[in-house]
Amino acid sequence: MPSVVQRATEFLLAAAFTHVGDDGASHSFMFSRPGSQFSSIGTQVFFSDRAMIKAALFVRGHGAPHLQAFSVEDVQRSLSDAFIENYHLLSGETLFQRFRESYALFVSENTKRAFADALALSPLFAPESEPTVFPLVAVQVNSDFSCRQFFLRKPETLQTEFPEVEQWRLRPLQFPPISDWKHRVETPAAWLGIRTPALQSSRKVKRAILGAVALTPSHSYRHMFSGRTMWGGYCTIAGGWAFTFGDAVTPPLAETITIGERDHAWLGELSKLLASNKKADRRLVTALEYYYRAWPLGGSERFPILCMALDAAYSEVAHATAAVVDGVRETLGSIDKKRLRDLLEIRASVIHGGAPDVYDSRKYGKYYTAYNADPIRDLGLVVAQCLRTKVFGGTLQEHPEPYQDIIAEARAQGQMPTTFCGSTILDIVEDVPPANLSRWKIARRTGAKWLRDAAHILDDRSEC
Repeated sequence: MPSVVQRATEFLLAAAFTHVGDDGASHSFMFSRPGSQFSSIGTQVFFSDRAMIKAALFVRGHGAPHLQAFSVEDVQRSLSDAFIENYHLLSGETLFQRFRESYALFVSENTKRAFADALALSPLFAPESEPTVFPLVAVQVNSDFSCRQFFLRKPETLQTEFPEVEQWRLRPLQFPPISDWKHRVETPAAWLGIRTPALQSSRKVKRAILGAVALTPSHSYRHMFSGRTMWGGYCTIAGGWAFTFGDAVTPPLAETITIGERDHAWLGELSKLLASNKKADRRLVTALEYYYRAWPLGGSERFPILCMALDAAYSEVAHATAAVVDGVRETLGSIDKKRLRDLLEIRASVIHGGAPDVYDSRKYGKYYTAYNADPIRDLGLVVAQCLRTKVFGGTLQEHPEPYQDIIAEARAQGQMPTTFCGSTILDIVEDVPPANLSRWKIARRTGAKWLRDAAHILDDRSEC
């Protein structure tokens, strides 16, 4: 049976012609033959769009894993680049020739094998990872973390991630971190570096990593944004360098997230997850990507994306609310099943076209009436706790309240309430001793304070 690279070669050569056909476009380029007395020779090739799409779909599905982050058009461009780069292997039989059939039907088997050997060494099948660094503004690093796939570093330690021959060009305290850059510069609070073969795949890994970082602050701080100045961009450094300014990679958080030694355990777990090819692990990475996409959004826009994060983590079947309910309860324990199902019924109206805005759903008001709680907040708490538990096995814990002393003093003086929110879905457990049954029913309707206090769920917490 032909190898994957041989089949990819057939697809690619079947898309190439010496003349224009029913579809496609021409590519004119210069190439050099090894050992030739001519420095370069000009030629032209035509690629059929339909045939190139077939080639791109095959290579995207069977080539290097990072191609899954590419669009079909991106893979088409990579294939045409590979053809042009290795055209000298075909030129002995095709240069200055005109033939009606495709290259696949014209060139010899020996030439195809030589071309396939070269294609096997291309980034389509044997990519080399290169570091892309993203400047962070609202995240700082107190204790550096580095693994094979990524690193989080203080600005002054960025150079240690690069070979000595590259370090002289770096200015780690600025973005872009290039020594001979003379124009606009910004000062990052930290660096996120990702080692992948292409920018597209780096962006996917970035979303998963920062989705995990978004789980570290408590719910209120996670979505407490300020008017701080934000900026962003990326810089790829590998032999040469390329960079651009762009949007910030995190929201404008009112409180900066600090990554310390306490976070190394879950960062290590994330490294294993990113390296895994298991389908279940890939779905968890997808759930983190969804969580990252939801992070900067307002409550109404955030709601459907959080639902997608739950679906990615728990359900492979469309509309499988039951699978999500069972999965969440298996992860979190005896969470109130009816309340969880009612919460996910709002998801059904939003996702399936009944309410373009969660506030338009009649079930939104019904949930408030039944549980005296915000369903958007409840969903955010459920998704965050599920991801912390299911993805990281409890190694990722919320960072503590940054102003505990001030809050404790204000409470002692009677200037602040003992808690900042009413009952949430995580406060109510389903399994209750029979003797407490009547009080349990009342608590489910009213969110009575006695249940929270008895369970000590909110001790020493500023919010829930």
